[in-house]
Amino acid sequence: MYRSWLERDLKAWTVQGLIDTQTAMSLLKEYDSRPSSFSAGRVLMVVAALLFAAAVLLLVAANWDVIPRLARLVAILGVIWAA
Repeated sequence: MYRSWLERDLKAWTVQGLIDTQTAMSLLKEYDSRPSSFSAGRVLMVVAALLFAAAVLLLVAANWDVIPRLARLVAILGVIWAA
């Protein structure tokens, strides 16, 4: 998606005379040589963070009646302040 946008802009800049064709081709070649930003490690890290957040929420929800009122109030205000 970004590559097509970049290629379109480079063609327009070449037509306008802002850059020459060789520079445009060099820029596209450099962009194509970069590694992909998608990685399985990042996906797994996001899934792990979501599962950890769900575990914390379930732990708090299961023990909500046992937590003192003042602690609940402080926790809620803390979450609001952090957000």
